[in-house]
Parts: sequence; C-alpha cells; structure tokens
Amino acid sequence: MGRKKSSVAGYIIFGILIIIIGAIQVALYINDRDATYKVCTVSSVKLVSISPGGAPTSYVDVRTEECGLLSVSDMSMPEGMNKAGLTEFLEANIGKKFEFQVGGLSMMGNDAYSSEGITSTTPVE
Repeated sequence: MGRKKSSVAGYIIFGILIIIIGAIQVALYINDRDATYKVCTVSSVKLVSISPGGAPTSYVDVRTEECGLLSVSDMSMPEGMNKAGLTEFLEANIGKKFEFQVGGLSMMGNDAYSSEGITSTTPVE
C-alpha cells in the first residue's frame, strides 16, 4: 500500500513540474512575440556587474531618447561582440542612432525593457 501512495505523489510532482515549465515557455513566447526592432538614439551606457547570491552576472544599461532604458543581458550580437565590447562601442557612439531588438515585457516594472542588443554596428541615418 505504501507503494501506491508514493506513485501518486510522483504523478503530482510531475504534474506541477509540467505546469511550471509550461508557464515559463508561455512567458518566453509572449516576450519573443512582442519583441520589436526600434531605432533609438543612445544617450548613455553603463556596464553593470552584480553578484546576487554569489553568482556573478552582468548587463548593459543603455539609456536612449526614443526607447527609454534598455537592459541588455543576453546578447546575439553581430561580430560576436560581448557586453564589455558593446559598452565601449556605444560609449564611443553616444548621440548616434542604432536599431535595437527590444523585448515586449518591462523587467519587473522598472521601465527597463529587455534587449538583445543592436542589430548592426552601423549607425542608422
């Protein structure tokens, strides 16, 4: 009889995991679906490094005139540019317009939108 109880508990745990994974997939789909490409003028750039819970992470805050604050954490950049390289590049190009991929969801309501970075290192005219 103890075996039957443990198999029911296993099914319940499995069901909960499926629901959690499904919810994450839906959130990622909504963010990708609402992602757009916007031309934004770079006002300022800052490379931010934090270690929440001992796990170091970094992101690039890009303040823009038209798009507000863009937070670049995960990048798929042309020419394999990393976050430090993106920061240096944009600092050298303040006042110029670039096309950014902007995510559909504001990050935790702080008016910073997620971004995959710039689509090209050539300024937009």
